[in-house]
Amino acid sequence: MDGVFVVNKPRDITSFGVCAMIRKLTGTKRTGHTGTLDPMATGVLVVCTGSAGRLIEYMPEKVKRYTAGIGFGYVSDTQDIWGSVEERTAPSFDLAQLEKAMSSLTGTYMQKTPAFSARKVNGRALYSYARAGEDVPPVEKQVTVESIDILDFTGTGAVIDVVCSRGTYIRQLISDAGEMLGCGAVMTSLVRTSTDGFDISEAHTPQELARAAQEGVLGELMLPPDSLIPQIPRFDADASGAARIANGMSLDVSGSGLPDSAVRVYSPDGFIALGEISGGLLKPRKVFK
Repeated sequence: MDGVFVVNKPRDITSFGVCAMIRKLTGTKRTGHTGTLDPMATGVLVVCTGSAGRLIEYMPEKVKRYTAGIGFGYVSDTQDIWGSVEERTAPSFDLAQLEKAMSSLTGTYMQKTPAFSARKVNGRALYSYARAGEDVPPVEKQVTVESIDILDFTGTGAVIDVVCSRGTYIRQLISDAGEMLGCGAVMTSLVRTSTDGFDISEAHTPQELARAAQEGVLGELMLPPDSLIPQIPRFDADASGAARIANGMSLDVSGSGLPDSAVRVYSPDGFIALGEISGGLLKPRKVFK
């Protein structure tokens, strides 16, 4: 099966585990996801099967959205409640002070990468240094946090909605806020509500996918490969032109008025290729028969 599954990942399963489940349900050897979720996180995980994975590198850089829970007055080696948690200082701030701290964490800036993360330095994941008790190399990455909205505040905890760029660590953001507020803070929950243009409202649980597979209707829950690249312009070829593209041959489109650009190529029967127009010639880049 060649396509895209939007999965609502539950807690306590890895992103790799979700891919393995999809692999088993579809009988497709090639599966991959477009962005990892940690085991304790839930929400949208986009899984590509078969040839759809060949389009991941052409996906647009879209923002991600998360709902995160916060516990104030604590610190943790992993910056969440799943690590070694220590009580620090009882929180003594109000909503206005919390709003000010969160506002200061919006914008584009260099964010410290957590010690317990999979980012690699010298061929090793940072968490391997931390687990071995070694000094963790300091790493920063430019991120953009578009907005942070406070959905709930109890004085000792909060729930926030964050819209941010790929590679932003929400637990680091929460830890930074705790430092600003002088009491420490840890992440208590994390739900990815949208990623890569896919929303949690269209995601399916593993149970729903397994049930659909049992009933022989799993394909109805699968999106086509081209759903990964809606930003690329569309080109509709007639039957003869589509046949040339499908066979890896160029097509003269000089009379079409189309500019030089990447295009999604469609035959009368549907999506067949990712191509590129240059100098009036359409050349296939990736063919999907």
